[in-house]
Amino acid sequence: MKIDIERLSHAFVSADGDEKKVIKDFSLAIPSGALVRVLGRSGTGKSTLFNIVSGMIVPNSGVVKVGDVDITTLSESARDLFRSKSVGYIFQTFNLLPSLSALENVYVPLLLAGHETENMKKKAGELLKQLGLGAHQTHFPWELSVGQRQRVAVARILLQRPALLIADEPTASLDKDSSQDVKNAIIEMHKQGSTILLASHDPIFDDMVGEFSCNMEKGGE
Repeated sequence: MKIDIERLSHAFVSADGDEKKVIKDFSLAIPSGALVRVLGRSGTGKSTLFNIVSGMIVPNSGVVKVGDVDITTLSESARDLFRSKSVGYIFQTFNLLPSLSALENVYVPLLLAGHETENMKKKAGELLKQLGLGAHQTHFPWELSVGQRQRVAVARILLQRPALLIADEPTASLDKDSSQDVKNAIIEMHKQGSTILLASHDPIFDDMVGEFSCNMEKGGE
């Protein structure tokens, strides 16, 4: 899925009325299937950029086309539908449902979002086994370690096979082995054709420059 960003700007207004410009006049063209490492210090707008591209927030100005659709012109409900169908998001937090088992956390949210149901439970179990969680499928999130919970979240994204994968500091607080599992999953999704936007300070990703990198410090304040 290609992404075309033209003259994007966004600012946040604090409770006392002060305006903080996060992204200013930023443009970028990303071809379909590219892997992009998004660089920049904390506060330069990486997470804000990701939230705009995924349709979570609407920018103050600019055009953001994902595929052939300018998502900034869509209604909130249309953006929600776009995100559920086309975008996979690996957050710093895991967003697992505490009342569901690891296996259910992988496939049930996708069923609720209207994804294809055939063999989904079986495929979810296979993905958990590939990520070293075969013996933990019936465990609830509170019974899993931080690394195990992140791998459950990654399995959910792998099952979705999104056209666009956004990974925002996906290995934060993970141990080396768990970080490698997450990295391997991102590489696999790239091989399957997903467009990847990755932001991470983890050295484990230093060899994943991809087709090109994007430095937000040149387009944010």
